[in-house]
Amino acid sequence: MDREKLLSILIPALGIVAAAASAVAIKEWRANGSLRAQLAERARAEQAVPAPEPATREPATPAAVPAAPEPAADEDVDLSAYNDEMARLQALVAHRDQTITQLRDQLNNLESRPAPERKSRAERRKEYMEKLKAENPAKYREELQRREEREQRRADFRERISTHLDSQISYFSDIDVASLPEELQENHQKILDTLGEFQAMMNKEGERTREERREMFGKMRGLREAFETERAVLLYDVGRNLGYNDDDAWVFVEHVHQITDMTSVGGMFRGGRGGRGGRGSR
Repeated sequence: MDREKLLSILIPALGIVAAAASAVAIKEWRANGSLRAQLAERARAEQAVPAPEPATREPATPAAVPAAPEPAADEDVDLSAYNDEMARLQALVAHRDQTITQLRDQLNNLESRPAPERKSRAERRKEYMEKLKAENPAKYREELQRREEREQRRADFRERISTHLDSQISYFSDIDVASLPEELQENHQKILDTLGEFQAMMNKEGERTREERREMFGKMRGLREAFETERAVLLYDVGRNLGYNDDDAWVFVEHVHQITDMTSVGGMFRGGRGGRGGRGSR
């Protein structure tokens, strides 16, 4: 068979084989495409369905503890351990009750006991000096001398105050207030009454309490305004006796007040004075 004849036979055969192969390939592609679509659909379905939760493990149920077997009715039981424990507990309870009773009695005794009396300052001072005399005689003599000097200074001070009070009471008692208005008469009497109370306190024997001293000096501080009113009235009378008319007499009063303020330390702490002090209606 020559070459051209052979080619004429092979070429058609190869075409048939190629066509058949193409048909098979197309069939497989279509089959694979359908398979891919099925797999995609399955994947979408799996995503839509929630994943199942992991199963929780139930806790194990503990085994029941077997109850102690009850002794048989005819079985001998040793009760000595129980009796010993009961005796120990009864002893603890008795001790507790005894302790509570003792504490309650102590509390009742403390509440019923009278409070100790507080010694006065003079009593404490006396005890201190007696102890000092026995333990340190030299220091006792020094302390005794200082004490005597203090007592002397206090006595001198009380004497000066008492003498000054006597002079004040005598001075204000000699003032004729019959022609003064009622308000100024009451002010004058307040001065005399307070000075008399102060003098009685100063002449009192023995040591004065802190409350008495506070009351005494409180009354004297309360006299400041009354003294200033009385001073204005007395200075006004002096001005009138010197021949001043009413207005000039008050100018004289203010002038003397100004001199007093400017020449005394107390003037730094007093406020400015008002006008005429209360006797203009006389």
